[in-house]
Amino acid sequence: MNPVSNCPLLALLLRNALANPTRDVLCWVDTEGRILRLQGDALLGHTLVLASSMLDQGLQPAQVVALQLQDPKAFALAFCATLLAGGVAFPMVHDLPSAQREAVLRQAKAALWIGDLDAPTTLPAWNIDHLWHHATGRRGRERAFPPRAPEDPAYLLFTSGSSGHPRGVLHAHRVLQGRTPIRDGWTGLDTDDRVMVTSALSWSYGLGVGFLDALRWGATPLVLSPQTEADAWPQWAARWGCTVLATVPGWIRRFLRTSPQGWTQVTTLTRTLSAGEALPDTLREAWTHATAAPVYEALGMTECSTYVSSGPSAPPRPGLVGKIQPGRKIVVLPDQDDTLPCAPGQEGVLAIHQDEPGLMLGYLETHPDDDARWRGPYFLTGDHVRVEADGYLRSLGRKDHQLNPGGYRVSALEIEGLLTQHPAVDAALVFERPLGGNRRVLAALLVGHSPGDCGWDAWCQAHLAKHQRPRWVRWLDALPTNPNGKVDRAAIVTWAAAQP
Repeated sequence: MNPVSNCPLLALLLRNALANPTRDVLCWVDTEGRILRLQGDALLGHTLVLASSMLDQGLQPAQVVALQLQDPKAFALAFCATLLAGGVAFPMVHDLPSAQREAVLRQAKAALWIGDLDAPTTLPAWNIDHLWHHATGRRGRERAFPPRAPEDPAYLLFTSGSSGHPRGVLHAHRVLQGRTPIRDGWTGLDTDDRVMVTSALSWSYGLGVGFLDALRWGATPLVLSPQTEADAWPQWAARWGCTVLATVPGWIRRFLRTSPQGWTQVTTLTRTLSAGEALPDTLREAWTHATAAPVYEALGMTECSTYVSSGPSAPPRPGLVGKIQPGRKIVVLPDQDDTLPCAPGQEGVLAIHQDEPGLMLGYLETHPDDDARWRGPYFLTGDHVRVEADGYLRSLGRKDHQLNPGGYRVSALEIEGLLTQHPAVDAALVFERPLGGNRRVLAALLVGHSPGDCGWDAWCQAHLAKHQRPRWVRWLDALPTNPNGKVDRAAIVTWAAAQP
């Protein structure tokens, strides 16, 4: 009998581990540089014990359990045990300041906290040793765990806050069914893959690709310490025999700046996965040249993970983000109030059908604008795209990336892509800078080499239409980001307005 059959997410997640109990399901590097391993039978056995202990300690169905654990093994066990015991797992960033942590715990309505830091004072706090100490059964196989349904809440994530207002997002136990298209359309994970992710397991990217997807499909992830320097990553990748690197454009820039030669020695790498923000073509080309492996880009959101991507079945193409992943109940709808999908050549917004299994259950708290996010049975993502003739999509950014300086409608992402074609530009951010009254001009923040004698003005005249040329430009060492590592466009506009 499957001891986790009452828990839909775990029953699917641990299928490979149950079939191959001695296979490594999670590996990580300790403080002494040793690779430690967790095997399938140990993951299952420890999960049963911890879940049983949670019930003995009074955990109630659907209570939110905050997990603030930097140790990968402890995080994996606490996450799985919370689900099996009927709770809702809430992965938390490890280095949150105390005041911010208390605010997030209140917003999440957490019932208890499990961590390896100083415990919060506002709710019950456990650690893994506490649960082991109070465990009553050796393996807990005889325990009757609370039955969960596919529509029951499983875990809670918070949006990145790129809009300035992070929101709690509840995902259901059916979420793994909803992640199947990610494998088919983007990651291609299999039992032979050895995965490394530059995101911690407590982040949605690391949790999704580095834990849930890897464990479900039998791939083996290696988790490095968050303090690992960029120039050490290729050494670990070569030692590990890494076949899949899941990362973001910011890390790719860092790797190219600190260790481009090191990555040429990682001969096992078969593909890089990029998500989180738009990947400039120039950056893709540079990384592909350094690694001799393709880069597959994905577009998505916390509310549904990724849904558009390039991959083995949709090879990367310049200027295009990819195709809607096969099997997704997602369409492109016109900007007008219509539910008839866009035809090739038209622009519209990506929309997710309410029956899409990967779509969230809902937000933790309601907002006055929530109704405007729905059009009939479709949830509007806010991601605007142009449909190409062969099904590929050109990303035009989110609605707040659509600019209209001087009456010309332009896409910030499209102009950013053009600007990064300049040899001195590594990254670009395009926005409207207010001048007072109703006047706004196209502005750009650029990261790269010293502009000096790079012939910027002449290059812009040769490569950009007049309405695409930024009238206000500043060169920076790096683009400013919010605490989640994403560019905060709203804050940048406010900052730029105060500049001379």
